[in-house]
Amino acid sequence: MPVPKDLSSDDPPRGSWLSPVGPRHPRNVASATYGLILAASVIAASDAASGDRAATVCLFVVFTSLATFIADLYSRLLGRWSQLHRRPTIADVREIARDLWPKVSVIAVPVVVLLLGVLDAVPDQDTINLALYICVLEMAVTAWYASRGAGATRTETVFAVGVSVAIGATIIALKAALH
Repeated sequence: MPVPKDLSSDDPPRGSWLSPVGPRHPRNVASATYGLILAASVIAASDAASGDRAATVCLFVVFTSLATFIADLYSRLLGRWSQLHRRPTIADVREIARDLWPKVSVIAVPVVVLLLGVLDAVPDQDTINLALYICVLEMAVTAWYASRGAGATRTETVFAVGVSVAIGATIIALKAALH
């Protein structure tokens, strides 16, 4: 069994700014998971039958992701300011933005799929559905990646992935019920 890495450190995660989950840091995993659930929900709320086109859904996903990124960044900066009794610094902004960036970067693949509909390479409804399924797949992969990186047993990993898939299946079922 792999030895769990020490993730209790408050040091900012190291790794690429573009890496959705990065070095298995809990803040990155949480942010990526939140971003995927949010994107899946936005996609699920869309309906090509009522006129939502892939371009519109793509804009909704990107806008919602960026809006929540900015809102989280601002609220955390205010929280830090009130907690530490000092104005936030540029270093604070960078650190918090780095922690939150996975929320935005995880939408890259679903957005690329939606762009296939924008370019009329694939019918809009197909790209919308595929983007939703990709979000669910990314949620499962993130759960697997995080649990294995934390030293989880095979059973714990299967459970974590199962919960992610169950959340995704619930979002898909709500889409079906809504439309």
